[in-house]
Amino acid sequence: MDARDADSERALAISYLLAVLKVDYKENRNKLVEALSRCHALRSPNLNNCAFQNSSYLMGLARRGDPSLIEDLFAVHYLADGAFSEELGCFYSYESRAFPTQFIEALKHFSQEDQLAFCEAAAIEDGGGMADEDYSATVLRLQHVTLNSDSSLRNSAKQCLIGLRRGRAKAVQNR
Repeated sequence: MDARDADSERALAISYLLAVLKVDYKENRNKLVEALSRCHALRSPNLNNCAFQNSSYLMGLARRGDPSLIEDLFAVHYLADGAFSEELGCFYSYESRAFPTQFIEALKHFSQEDQLAFCEAAAIEDGGGMADEDYSATVLRLQHVTLNSDSSLRNSAKQCLIGLRRGRAKAVQNR
């Protein structure tokens, strides 16, 4: 890592802190989103490391109440492995339960195959799977979306329920 990389990392950490503190939130949030999109120009392993670090910042902001970042985080799913994959799985799990409509709204912009993968990852979390009560709550909330939403959300919610069931079966098998 050269001095320019270190300065860039510090600048992103400062942007994250300022966003958490609600200081120029939109500007600092956008800096973090732009940094994540710039990761795609890198080659592995820098690509994966960049995506992991910047995604962690965005997951932190989303967990603090900004579900508009979910779609940006779906877009880096294919870069995730190991700890990054586990962190994304736990993030998807939380967001699908806490913000089911926003989760599905972000999900609908991806292919059915991707929708299944994201929701499967949500059910698997870090490998051990969602707690039983979390799984039940998530399924109920997503079923509510299927019953009370327009057709584009309904179809994506149904796909997600299929992905959750698949992920749940894999997680239970690994226990």
